Amino acid sequence: MFLVSATWYRSGQAKAIGEAIGAGKWGDVAPLVDDNMIDAFVRAGDADTCNKKIAELLDTGVTQVAVGSPTDPDVEEAIKICGTDIIPPFKGCC
Repeated sequence: MFLVSATWYRSGQAKAIGEAIGAGKWGDVAPLVDDNMIDAFVRAGDADTCNKKIAELLDTGVTQVAVGSPTDPDVEEAIKICGTDIIPPFKGCC
């Protein structure tokens, strides 16, 4: 189970984002995405923050978590952190 607030959807933000993506105007998308949208769909932050958020999700009954799409400027380091600091604490949980 994963509950998401739909307030931003009803406000038309989702439509505007979809239109910008559809038009290939990626630079127009970022200003439309706010912290509430990120929190609804993404668990982001340093390893400790991600681990805390993942643990909270697991406590709600979530059975699968995907770790990926590191967008840190140093992609190799971000992948390493995912493999050494984020995934191992949850081995066997999901």
